[in-house]
Amino acid sequence: MPTAASRIPARQAGASRPAEDHRARRPAWSCAIDAAPWPCPLAREALAGAYRHDPDRLVPHLATLIKLAASDLWPADPVLLYERFIAWALPVSLFCRLCGKPSHDAIPGIPPRFIPCEVAKRLHTPGRGPSGRAG
Repeated sequence: MPTAASRIPARQAGASRPAEDHRARRPAWSCAIDAAPWPCPLAREALAGAYRHDPDRLVPHLATLIKLAASDLWPADPVLLYERFIAWALPVSLFCRLCGKPSHDAIPGIPPRFIPCEVAKRLHTPGRGPSGRAG
């Protein structure tokens, strides 16, 4: 099964700093080294490496970070934040627990507004309660 590390581009030729140096600069959530939106490819490489012995803890860690980023980057598009912070770390074979489609998932600890599927959108339609029903 492909891992998060296998979905990260190989280290770019001429990368002058170790991947560990590619840290988030808040509140813009840009890379402190290359100014790319964080996590940049080398930050993703460092994160995947840091969690290589316990990969099940990477996504919960990213869930914590996406909540902080959403607060700092308000009113950023939640789906774009999900793709930026979470999607790269999910196994490619994963299917969403809400809608059943591949390549995203409803992760415990991530508010449904961050989940890029039609089910999550229905859950947050104005005039609907958390169950998605009118009322």
